[in-house]
Amino acid sequence: MLAAGVILSAFLTRFSPDWTLVYVGAALVMLPFAIGRLIRFDIFEPVYLFALSFGVLFVIRPAFDLLTSSSLPSFVGISARPTYSKALLFAVGGCASFYAGYYLSSAQRWGLSIPGLPDVWNVRRLVVFAMILLALSGILFGLFVLGNGGMPLLSSLLAGRNPVVASALHNSSGYFYLAPLWLTSIALLFIALAPRWRSRLTFAGIGLLALSQLTEIGLGDRSFFLPALAGAVLVVYLKRKQRPPMWLAATAIVLVFVFGINLPRDYRVHAKEGIAAVLRSTVANPGDGARDFFTGADSAMIQGLAIELEYVPSRLNYQWGATYVEALTRPIPRPLWRNKPVAAETQLMETIWPDLARIHVGFAFSVFAEPYLNFGWPGVLVFAFLFGAAWRALYSWYLANSGNITVITTYALSWPFMVVYMRGGLGVDYHRQVIYVFPIILASYLAARGLRAERSHRTLTIDAVRSGRTS
Repeated sequence: MLAAGVILSAFLTRFSPDWTLVYVGAALVMLPFAIGRLIRFDIFEPVYLFALSFGVLFVIRPAFDLLTSSSLPSFVGISARPTYSKALLFAVGGCASFYAGYYLSSAQRWGLSIPGLPDVWNVRRLVVFAMILLALSGILFGLFVLGNGGMPLLSSLLAGRNPVVASALHNSSGYFYLAPLWLTSIALLFIALAPRWRSRLTFAGIGLLALSQLTEIGLGDRSFFLPALAGAVLVVYLKRKQRPPMWLAATAIVLVFVFGINLPRDYRVHAKEGIAAVLRSTVANPGDGARDFFTGADSAMIQGLAIELEYVPSRLNYQWGATYVEALTRPIPRPLWRNKPVAAETQLMETIWPDLARIHVGFAFSVFAEPYLNFGWPGVLVFAFLFGAAWRALYSWYLANSGNITVITTYALSWPFMVVYMRGGLGVDYHRQVIYVFPIILASYLAARGLRAERSHRTLTIDAVRSGRTS
């Protein structure tokens, strides 16, 4: 409906280069839905989430910009006008390239060739693993709290974003303050393995999920808690091999927009008023929330990309893959490698908004920003192509193992990160997905290994008994 409104606006407006690109972008948004209608539509196929995310960030948001201001508003003191059309062109080209990679038959075959994950679970062993992980995450998070002020910091973590929390996070390692998030995948695995809703395993999973997301909800970090909640919903549907009806999916989108996007944003800004007051204000003024979303930083990826084009490569040189090296080596603490490359987002902030960078304020530049920073416009096209192929492979891998609980949980946790990547970028946000997916993969192989050892022991015992009987 929103895309149709954008198209109508394009017809009613002069066909400027900007509006022409918006129009093309709207057509690209509808393309996978048209293909799905002809072949097979699965609401949990990642290409549809890509199309919706692209539509919000690179079609609807530019339409708001063009309809509300002939000169385009500046973003944090910098005008995006000089390179706005170029940014739209790169985004549209990236979208087309994503589809080219996604619908490539080789991508599907690649996914089918990936082996499935072990799917043999001893619930008792899994509970022990969860308890060890719970204890380890509790110790690491406790060290973070104690090392940064104790209980006052914990209160600050639950009270929205503030200077105290920003300073603590900057001066600490993610190994400590992100530790509770390792529990998320085990929580969803409990829910997936539960034989019925009213079971101890289900309640344990819900409890672990709430515990893992407690501080992230307080901080309003939607890039962590929204994928966790979406993953829990997907696990239920995928396990049952069901899909929600379209009316329910549309209702869920509205609820996520109000309570998952607007409410956390309002709370981290107005936390002092209390959660009840912020909740009443958000629910009572949904129009204000939509306006703030489509005019504020939450959806300003096109502005961020346009401003990046003004500074790269004129003031900040192409990085030729260095930021991807930083992303791959992020688990290595910088004190152990002082000359390690600097992250893309950090370099862009220090170059464009150095004053904000000094106080640890950052903006999202979109999924197309990092490949452009490294390799220019060819990098955008190549990256988008590979990005699309990777998502098609992931979906094909899931389809080939749709009865495997481990694969179901892994896919359910991965699918929502399409939105996270579209806003931020692969190098910036991949660690979030790793934090969610790695524990379940580790647990599955440990469980399989333990079962093989147990079976081997039983076989040896039986052979020994039989040998004793025959001697």
